[in-house]
Amino acid sequence: MSQTQHPELMRQHNRAMVLATIQRQGPISRVELAQMLDLNAATISRITRLLLDEGVILEEGEDESKNVGRKRVLLRFNNRAQLVAAIRVDETQITGIMADLSGAILTRRTQLITPFLMPALSASELPTLLLTLIEELFEANPSYRSQFSALTLTGDSDLLQQQTLQDTLQTRLEIPVAAIHPAAAVALAETESELLRGETAFLTLYLGVQSCCCLYLEGKTRIGGLGVDADGSPLHSRLCDGGLIAHVQAGFADCPESVLTTRPLSARLIFEAARQRDALALRAVTHLANDLANALLWMRSLFAVQHVVLSGAWIYAADVLIPLLHTALGAHSGGLLLHPAHKRDDAALLGAGKLAISLAETTV
Repeated sequence: MSQTQHPELMRQHNRAMVLATIQRQGPISRVELAQMLDLNAATISRITRLLLDEGVILEEGEDESKNVGRKRVLLRFNNRAQLVAAIRVDETQITGIMADLSGAILTRRTQLITPFLMPALSASELPTLLLTLIEELFEANPSYRSQFSALTLTGDSDLLQQQTLQDTLQTRLEIPVAAIHPAAAVALAETESELLRGETAFLTLYLGVQSCCCLYLEGKTRIGGLGVDADGSPLHSRLCDGGLIAHVQAGFADCPESVLTTRPLSARLIFEAARQRDALALRAVTHLANDLANALLWMRSLFAVQHVVLSGAWIYAADVLIPLLHTALGAHSGGLLLHPAHKRDDAALLGAGKLAISLAETTV
């Protein structure tokens, strides 16, 4: 390393330390910063002056301690210095939020996807749809545009994971853009919940049109399947909307009086019928719960986790599924704790926002 590079690297290192300490410990005085980081007063003064000029930190009142002498001005991190956006794409709508670096949502917009808009969800047209939604988020406050610093995408569509889409948006917006699987996004959101804050390992079940699980382990997320049955057949094909509907259709002959025999089938309708004790629906959902219990026992044997979070489109059926799962697990539960995602339908969107914040913070 050359002599000319070394001082600049030290300045960058000190700036990063000061900023991180203000973010974690603030409001905090310059004297406390110097003591905590073992830096001299002149260095602290220079760095904080630059951070104040950039708007990254703010002065906030004075220290209320009874120290003799002039009161110390306190510094805090400016969560509004940069803003981030997260967008979720599902079968019926596209939802976007704009948030500050504390995760506080400033505005939210939703575009419904009608049959007329469905052709727009192609690799070539999706960027335009997403950029239009971002423009709607900007309409809430003109200043959002200049503060916009990172974007994260999530949803069931495989198009969101394509690097070409992310590159296109990154070029147009000139900010970091990333995509995250919704099951992994839910896991990130759960780390902020009172129940799982500080937990180093847990599972999220993402159930709906396409079902999977996500292992959260020491800050990392890993997406996987739901295991296999006794015959070696993958369970994910049965633990999804299509599998549930197929099971109901196979039972029509045995339960001709079921309300399901006269209506277009959907997973939501089946769960609602089970909630109302319809025999065919309850049998199908119970069968599903038994399969899901076997999947959970398999995953527990692999990962030795205690907490399992239910998420995805089936979150609306948590009140039906969780009791049936407890019954199916019985004495084999081994202490598994099952609970719905604490932010319910918004879990994946908020988890994506958390990732966007981490992207933005690398540029502060």
